[in-house]
Amino acid sequence: MRPAPARELASLLAKQPGLEHIKIKKHGDNLILFSDEGGQPWNHARMSALGRRAWVLSLAMRGRWEKTPFVGSIGELTEVLLGTFAGYLEI
Repeated sequence: MRPAPARELASLLAKQPGLEHIKIKKHGDNLILFSDEGGQPWNHARMSALGRRAWVLSLAMRGRWEKTPFVGSIGELTEVLLGTFAGYLEI
């Protein structure tokens, strides 16, 4: 049995050093990656469910969500996020 998407994402991120500040919250069909900076939540990225196994990656830009062209599993999008968009997870 596959883990729930939020647990799967948390497990994948926990394997990466330097991401201890990243937290995950579920909001509807979205998994939001954020950090808590000075008592204020700071959004970094979002994975939105497109079905049972497909997700789309969006990035927080200028207070809005900007969709990327990347669609895939939680694992695939985590690889894209940690590779191509790693800077979006920094403080």
